Amino acid sequence: MPEKKSLSQNERNEIKADRSYRNFVATFHGLAEFLWPHTAKGCLQLPEGGCVICPNHISFADIPVIACVFRGRLLKYMAKKELFFWPLGVLFRALGAYAVDRKNGDVGAIKTAISLCEKGYAAVIFPQGHRNPGVDPKTTKVHGGAMLVAKKANVPIIPVYIKTKDRKVRFFRKIEVFVAPPVYPESFDQYGESNGEAMKNLFARACEMEETGKWN
Repeated sequence: MPEKKSLSQNERNEIKADRSYRNFVATFHGLAEFLWPHTAKGCLQLPEGGCVICPNHISFADIPVIACVFRGRLLKYMAKKELFFWPLGVLFRALGAYAVDRKNGDVGAIKTAISLCEKGYAAVIFPQGHRNPGVDPKTTKVHGGAMLVAKKANVPIIPVYIKTKDRKVRFFRKIEVFVAPPVYPESFDQYGESNGEAMKNLFARACEMEETGKWN
């Protein structure tokens, strides 16, 4: 009889985190849909294997809304380390988040995202880096980290646009979520030579879905 392979502590923690995420989403997705009613349009079926989901960032509600839209997949969120305090940190970890030190160029967080994508997870990375309520996302700064992760892991990017009135999220206010088709690595160079330029141009194209409601 073959000897059963024992799991490492990291593997056990990963299994526990995945179970917590599934349980959390299964338990609270109804509440999230009640508080932030939303409709989703476009390519809602994510490709098999790893990918990087790149939404614009308006509010904290973006996280549970994205979790509801892609409820069938395990999502892993990159979130600033300042949010990982008690008790909020427990909630964020249950939602599949891991910390990033934005001020000091956190190489570890990038490596974590690459590893997660290589394992088949969908990594959610907000290209703007922080929330921008009431601001036209086309005017905000966009970072190239998501593009770097997708290139290194050789996985597609899923551009997502979150639309709501006045670009501000309120309880019970309607939210529209537009999901673009996957953009595969062989197409990345069409958007720019550097990671920053390519992500900026890809994000700008995603922002056009605010007006058109579809990927052009």
